[in-house]
Formats: sequence, structure tokens, C-alpha cells
Amino acid sequence: MQRSKEKGKITLYTRGKIIDVLNETIPQLVDCTLKAWDNMRNVTPKDYEASITFGE
Repeated sequence: MQRSKEKGKITLYTRGKIIDVLNETIPQLVDCTLKAWDNMRNVTPKDYEASITFGE
């Protein structure tokens, strides 16, 4: 019983860390991708602000 509680805590901690990294990385990736798309269309690249929400 104690072991499964510890495993659950570790799983939640790991999930939290992964989500933190994705919250930072995905908006940067979207911004870079859209700027590249602007460049390919010969449009002046603009700053894009993407956001992401993860459910529980």
C-alpha cells in the first residue's frame, strides 16, 4: 500500500515537470513555426503568442 502511494506521488511530480516543460516549449515552437510560414510566404514575420492548457 505504501509503495503504491509513493509511486503515485512520483507519477504526479513527473507529470507536473513534463507539463511545465511543455508549457514553455510548445508556445515557442508555434511562434517559430508561424514565423517560418510567414517567411515562406514573403510576409514580414510578426510575433505570435500561443498558449496551451492541459486538463487534469
